[in-house]
This record gives sequence, structure tokens and C-alpha cells, in this order.
Amino acid sequence: MMRDSLVRCVNVMLEAKTWATATHVLEAADVPLAERGAVGVALMSSKFVAVRENGMLQHVWVSAGAALREAAVHETDVFAWAKTAGVKAPVLFMQHVAATLDALGLHSRSPGVVRQTTSLNIYDSHGMCVALKRAGLAGVARWAVLAEYPEAFTDIQHLYKTGQVHVSPERLWAV
Repeated sequence: MMRDSLVRCVNVMLEAKTWATATHVLEAADVPLAERGAVGVALMSSKFVAVRENGMLQHVWVSAGAALREAAVHETDVFAWAKTAGVKAPVLFMQHVAATLDALGLHSRSPGVVRQTTSLNIYDSHGMCVALKRAGLAGVARWAVLAEYPEAFTDIQHLYKTGQVHVSPERLWAV
């Protein structure tokens, strides 16, 4: 009886895509498939569960989240990426990503668009100025700013010429 209740509970959670609750159930039930019986059969029949190499079950969004993190070197539209990658329930996956940005190692500056978390999380010259002001007298390593986004070098030159930043060979400071 308890096993049937657990099976129904897990199926409802997986189909309703209540990610956090389903994750806790999967983690709590993290035992080999051979020992799962009816629970394992029910979980195996869900389209939101995948079998890992070691025979354990995992929600499909765990691996999708890791793949998104690898793909999001630059700004990436989550919905478009999810559709291209064949992620199940891409709209709900997008909501999951928005709710778990930190855990996934992602940063977002606009809804539905993410990129890998970086040391400064800047995208443009305005963000660079904010980060440099926040750093105060310590300034920021020049290489760290240059690693943030492709146009950073050009933006540093422009901000230097307009007197908004002070530049040394190794560091940058807000003026």
C-alpha cells in the first residue's frame, strides 16, 4: 500500500513538473533499480526520469541544466536552447532555470536569457563602471574585465578616453 502511494505521489509530481519536490523524492529514493520494485517501474515510465550509467534515476532536467551551463558561455536564450537541445517541457524548464540560477552556475540580466556566472557578471561598459566603482581603491584586474565579454577591450579604451576609468597595465579603477 505504501509503495503504491509513493508511486502515485512521484508520478503526480513528475507530471506536474513540481521540480523541487520531485527532486527530493528521487534523492530520498536513491537506491538501485533492482530494489525499487513498483516505484522503479513507475519512475522508469515517466518521461522526466533518465537512468544514469550507475543504474540510478535522475530527473532529465539535471543533465539538461548542466548542458545549458556548458553552452551558455555567452548570453543564451533558454527557451531556444531547450527547443534545440530537445529538452522535455521547454517552458517549464525555462522556469526551473530561472528559479535555480545560482545552483546551475548561471547569471541572468534579462528574463529567459542566461550565461555562465563570471567573477564580475558584467556585459557592457555600464556594468563595467558599476563593478569598478564597487571595487573602490582596490580596482579590478584588467584580465578579469577583459574575460567578461567580447567588447570589453573596446569599452575600456572608450572609458579611458572619456575619463571614466584609470588604467594601468594590470588594473582598472573608476574615476
